[in-house]
Amino acid sequence: MPTGQRERGACQAIVEGGDWERVLERLVPGWEGRAQEYKAFERRREVRSAGDLLRLVLGAAVQGWGQPLVASWAALVGIGQLSGEAVGKRVRKARAWLSAEVGLLLRREAWAGRSVRVRLVDATTIREPGGGGAEWRAHALVDLEAGALCGLEITDRHGAESLLRQPIEPGEIAVADRVHGRRTDFGQLLGRGTDLVVRIGWQNLPLHTPTGHRLDLIDWLQTSVLAPTERAVLVETPTGTYPLRLLAVALPPAQAEEARRRVRQAAKKKQRTLDQRTLVAAGFVMLVTTLDPTTWPITDVLALYRCRWQIELLFKRLKSIWHLDRLRARDSESAQAFILSVILAALLAGQVSAAAPIPLDAWLDDPARPLSRWRWETLWHDALLQAIRGPLDLLTLLRRLPSLQRFLCDSPRRRRHQASAARLLLRSLHPHQERLCA
Repeated sequence: MPTGQRERGACQAIVEGGDWERVLERLVPGWEGRAQEYKAFERRREVRSAGDLLRLVLGAAVQGWGQPLVASWAALVGIGQLSGEAVGKRVRKARAWLSAEVGLLLRREAWAGRSVRVRLVDATTIREPGGGGAEWRAHALVDLEAGALCGLEITDRHGAESLLRQPIEPGEIAVADRVHGRRTDFGQLLGRGTDLVVRIGWQNLPLHTPTGHRLDLIDWLQTSVLAPTERAVLVETPTGTYPLRLLAVALPPAQAEEARRRVRQAAKKKQRTLDQRTLVAAGFVMLVTTLDPTTWPITDVLALYRCRWQIELLFKRLKSIWHLDRLRARDSESAQAFILSVILAALLAGQVSAAAPIPLDAWLDDPARPLSRWRWETLWHDALLQAIRGPLDLLTLLRRLPSLQRFLCDSPRRRRHQASAARLLLRSLHPHQERLCA
């Protein structure tokens, strides 16, 4: 068979709709045993296997359907005869198992062999439905080169962002925004040899000169920073004092004015008196780093920090392509299971795509026409969704329609169903209209 034809056949096998078994092959071995270990799958009742259970749970999260519709789909594709309430119970019970599978896939991604490992650190908020819905926070670690998650922790809205939430190892470079500029975090990471590139504000990270005097950051910005520049500083932490490079670059006038406008708007919204030093600092980007200046000049450090935006793009893909922001849950256990299911589905799509017989790394490295992660992930989202959903044709749906009444019809309620009442009213008027016509 010619090479091109063989490659097309392999790719067709990967993306073939309903190819759920091929997706399961990308899980870390031992996943069936872990389903029983974490008590997600204990008895073979309606759902006959751990693979069917995972398909049910991912289907409940990725398809964007309510529980009754998920239950009708499960009956159609042969997963099992479950009520909508039973679907919700299975999802909640699978939370610990989902967390374990996500963690193992992330660990496998985190240790993929790369010469320089850059870790982007940030968090995103996910809200439950309704005006008073609870907020959840996904604290993420992203490998810059792979553009993929390699660490994740889910907390409620009170869980503070921190560089210590993720396993950033010695020799790796952590890149983070100014909310992570805290001395306690710095001390623990610097003490074990992790490099940092972190944006700071003018007052959240006290710095000292090499002689030990407190640095007046605003005075230095106003008198010294006309072009990208840096200076040596010290940071005092609970575990010791460490040397850092302080870098600063002035924003272009239009961007600086926009940044100051946002600062004024935020102060007005919170009814606070605006400190003039905040307005000065808003016109600059200030970074601290431990990277060696001989191998990392200031322009390269600034370019590396600009790559932090890649984690924001990943959050956008998770919310826009995988619909992570459509949280179909109203209790803590269900919400966490839903978030973990979506993350696991996204990770599995990436694992399956890694088996493609096409050199995607070369496409990503192409400076003229690089691979669009957005388009690629959109295609893989659809391929995985088909693998989960399976073949569902109109003939099967019509043939099985009588058995779906329990799923497709609403539950009894006190308030009258207006559509049904209107239909009954029209039926009652119909004989009277016939007599008038005669």
